[in-house]
Amino acid sequence: MEEGKTKILIVEDEVIISMRLELFFQRRGYEVIGTLSSGEKAVELCRTNKPDVIIMDINLRGEMSGLDAGESICENSEIPIIFITGYSDEILKERAARLNPLGYFMKPINMFEIISALNKLDY
Repeated sequence: MEEGKTKILIVEDEVIISMRLELFFQRRGYEVIGTLSSGEKAVELCRTNKPDVIIMDINLRGEMSGLDAGESICENSEIPIIFITGYSDEILKERAARLNPLGYFMKPINMFEIISALNKLDY
């Protein structure tokens, strides 16, 4: 692992999208510390291995949505979250906004919008 690489956790239940995100960020020098498909696993991983940023889908496998996981993570840490979703529901967007995310993007994802959001990270 190189010193100074931004550590990204990807939480996405669609395997193709997850793989695409992982490859995209690795090719640009980011360190992907995990690709998970459930909110429960994301909360657990964030307790032990703090990423610099989380890219999280709102609709996930398991009992916990991405918003539920984000709320739980934000209660215990200040890890920035970028939400991605295929749903244009205003209620979801308002709930996500309460977590002050680094970004909120609709699928299909424009990867360079996510890079632009990542460039706002303060270390």
